Amino acid sequence: HTKVSYGFSADATVRAEASAVTYTSDDARTPTGMQCTARVRGADIPLSISGSLGRQHVYPMLAAVALVDALGFNTTEAVSVLLGHESPKGRMRIIPGINGATIIDDTYNSSPVAVEEALSTLKAIEAKGKKIAVLGDMLELGMYTEREHVRVGTYAKECVDVIVTIGLRAEDFITGAVAAGMDKNMTHMYPEPTAAMNYLKKHVGEHDVVLVKGSQGMRLERIVQVLMKDPEQAKELLVRQEKEWEHR
Repeated sequence: HTKVSYGFSADATVRAEASAVTYTSDDARTPTGMQCTARVRGADIPLSISGSLGRQHVYPMLAAVALVDALGFNTTEAVSVLLGHESPKGRMRIIPGINGATIIDDTYNSSPVAVEEALSTLKAIEAKGKKIAVLGDMLELGMYTEREHVRVGTYAKECVDVIVTIGLRAEDFITGAVAAGMDKNMTHMYPEPTAAMNYLKKHVGEHDVVLVKGSQGMRLERIVQVLMKDPEQAKELLVRQEKEWEHR
């Protein structure tokens, strides 16, 4: 049996290195995706991901390279096939926004680890405008609900310029951020998505990067839809657009 490992750790057979956000070449410097290098048996293979952000999208590509390598096929050819890969809807997808902003749609679901990963990605972006995190309740955390919202909010203070929360539980994101030193004037709380829409439509500006993330039950794809430059593309680009979700 051949054992092949992949990941970001130094001992992985197929190891990702030097991951970085890619941008348009114009003055706007709009995020377009990611690039990194897969190191395989001493050789460096460039990988690129278009239209999505986040290290989680690198792992499937590394897995494909690892499998191809284990089977003895040409890894360079395999990577060329992966160039057309699209990430699932609502998983850190880049969507053009209103007023020249960029939306990062991560509305599929949420958890503490996933929010931290999304915030880390936002932190790494070289935005010319504001970095805005629109964060909804993280559901199904039980006795850890308050603690985890506060903890993640503390980290969010290091990553973003503005925090907008949606839901009663999500208010504790702001509790954590303000306790860590964030200006309370840069935080905004709303009970549900509709209440936040007017604020966001007025205050999302050119070159801003807006991360939208919350648990499935918060339905934050509705926020993304009103912030999209082309909202008529919602059914094509967003999660939960099927008929059974319309009236939930």
